[in-house]
Amino acid sequence: MRPFRVGVLLCVCSTAMFAQDFPKAEIFGGYSYANMPVLSGRANANGWNASATVNLFKWFGLTSDFNGLYGLKGSETIPLGTGTVTEQISENFHSFMFGPQISYRKGRLVPFAHLLVGESRVGEKLVVSSSSIGGFTLGGPIAHRATTTGTAAMGLGVDYSISQNLAWRVQADSLLTAGSASNARISTGIVLRIGK
Repeated sequence: MRPFRVGVLLCVCSTAMFAQDFPKAEIFGGYSYANMPVLSGRANANGWNASATVNLFKWFGLTSDFNGLYGLKGSETIPLGTGTVTEQISENFHSFMFGPQISYRKGRLVPFAHLLVGESRVGEKLVVSSSSIGGFTLGGPIAHRATTTGTAAMGLGVDYSISQNLAWRVQADSLLTAGSASNARISTGIVLRIGK
């Protein structure tokens, strides 16, 4: 009976050791910066990025990514007859995406790559004003609108292990939204590892 108990104990211990080979989940939260198109130019935005990854294997997991970017502003003046029309816009950008993530786990540095797809929502505040040569300015109403579109992100990053359950992450993504060029997003913050 004693050898049977020792065998069961060894099986349980080896299973526990295998289970600790990689974290079962990783939760990330931190600062995010992006450069995105606004009107005919580009603007910078600051905000936050959060994600949760469930690791199915040591090298493969599924990631849910949430992002909020604020302060995108642009202005455009259009000549019209004897005066001009000026558009001023400010935008906030929110996205939710989901997809696979591949990681290389060896040592303190854990590089990874992901491909995410989902939706983004852009909230806009638009002010239109016109002026004539005589200096007369007429301000139009403030318009608020929101648009939702498909979004994808292809990105690379690296986690630096601070301890067994904590890491510091730096990642860069190319955000693709319908009807616009590639948008750069850089995020950094803390990763909490669960189940390692």
